[in-house]
This record gives sequence, structure tokens and C-alpha cells, in this order.
Amino acid sequence: MLLTSELIKAPELLATGYLYQTAPAPKINAGADALANKLAVLAPITQKAGKIALARLLESNLPDCTDLMRETYNSQDFKEGVNAFLEGRPPKWEGK
Repeated sequence: MLLTSELIKAPELLATGYLYQTAPAPKINAGADALANKLAVLAPITQKAGKIALARLLESNLPDCTDLMRETYNSQDFKEGVNAFLEGRPPKWEGK
């Protein structure tokens, strides 16, 4: 896309994974709210690590993210996620 300057329509971008979701103009705010609600219940430490890793990737081809993995897998939230999965219940994230 970048090199050829081709315009690719949303359905094709959606099918190839470049877009997460599409919505007609009148439903954009509802779609954004739904995505925000979905993200709000996910593990905050893992989300933070993912955002930092992405930022590092933009700065360097092979960033060192072992500190992020250590923070994530040693967190109380990680243990809670594993326990919740094993117990068949939704996790209760605390960001710790």
C-alpha cells in the first residue's frame, strides 16, 4: 500500500487483518464505546507492556523487552489470570 499508493477498501483491509472492525458513520461512537469497554476489562499490566513494547519496536528493530515480560509474568494480575482461568471465572484485575 505504501509503495504503490493503492487505495484499499475497508472490507479488504478488514479481511486481511489491517483493520479490527468497521462501522457505518452513524454507529462509530457506539463501536468505539464497545471497543473501549472490551479493553477496559483486560489485564492492565499486560496492556501497558504491549504498548511499551510497540513503542520500542517503532524505535528499534530488535528491542529488549525482557523487563516487560518479567513485570507481566511476575505480577499479581498474571497469577490472578491463571487462577481465574483454572477456576472457570472472570479475572479481577488490580493492576498489580
